[in-house]
Amino acid sequence: MNEAQIEVMEDIEAEVTVEELTVNAVSPKASMTRTESGVDITITDVDGTHTASLYDGQTGPQGPKGDKGDPGESIKGDKGDKGDKGDTGATGPAGQTGQTGPAGADGFSPSITITDITGGHRVTITDATGAHSFDVMDGESGAGAVQDVQVDGVSVLDAQGVANVPMASASVYGVIRSGSVSVSGTTPTINALPGIRYICGEVTTIDIVTPESGIVDVVFTSGATPTVLTVTPPSGMTMRWANGFDPSALDADTVYEINIMDGCLGVAGAWT
Repeated sequence: MNEAQIEVMEDIEAEVTVEELTVNAVSPKASMTRTESGVDITITDVDGTHTASLYDGQTGPQGPKGDKGDPGESIKGDKGDKGDKGDTGATGPAGQTGQTGPAGADGFSPSITITDITGGHRVTITDATGAHSFDVMDGESGAGAVQDVQVDGVSVLDAQGVANVPMASASVYGVIRSGSVSVSGTTPTINALPGIRYICGEVTTIDIVTPESGIVDVVFTSGATPTVLTVTPPSGMTMRWANGFDPSALDADTVYEINIMDGCLGVAGAWT
C-alpha cells in the first residue's frame, strides 16, 4: 500500500461511527421452601425461573457405640493473690431504746452523834433501821497504863512508867504490852514486842528483831561514828522501807526514830 492509499484509509476510519451497545445485567436470585418431603429450591436469572426439589433421605440405623476416651489431664492452677479488703459497710440503724426500769427506793444517809456521859462518851448512829448506841469509857490514868515489867523476877518499872532494862537483859521484857522501855548499852539487841517504845542512848550497833504484827518504836543516837543498824523481819517476810530510807547508810551525829509496822514495813525519822 502506497502513501496515498494509507491517507485515504485513515480518513475513512475517522468517519466511522461506533454504535454503543447496551447490555442489561441480571443478578440471579435463589430461595428455598421447606416441604413435607424435602426442600424446593427456586433460582431466577436472566433466562427466567428454575425450580428443583431435594428430598429428605431415610434415617439409617444407629451406629455402634464408640470406646470410652481416656480421662483428660487435670492441672491445678497456682493460687491466686489475696484480693483487697472490701470497704467497711455502712453503720446499721440504732436499736430501740430499752424500757425504763422501776425507780429504786429512796436512799438514807446515816448520822452520828456523840454525847458526854459520866466516865466517857456515848456514840449514837442512826440509819435506815433506827438509832444504835454504844458507850466509850475513858481509860484509867497513872501507873496502870503500863503493865509491870520484870527482869529475872524483879520489877524494873519506875514511878514514871519507864522500865530501865540493863543491856544484858534487853531481850527479856516479861509481860510488856504498852508504854516505854529504856535500853542501856551501846550494842543492844531488841527482840521487839508490839506497842512498846524502846528508848536507847548513843549506840554503835543496834539489832532489832520485829514481831509479826503491831507497831514498834525505837529511838537511838548515831554518834561520831555512824551507827550500824540491822533489822530482822519475821521468817518468810521481806523488810521494806518508806521514802527511800537506807538502813545501811546512817548519818553521824543524828538521832533516829524507827517505826516498824506489822513486822516488815519501816518508816524512819531523823534530826540533829
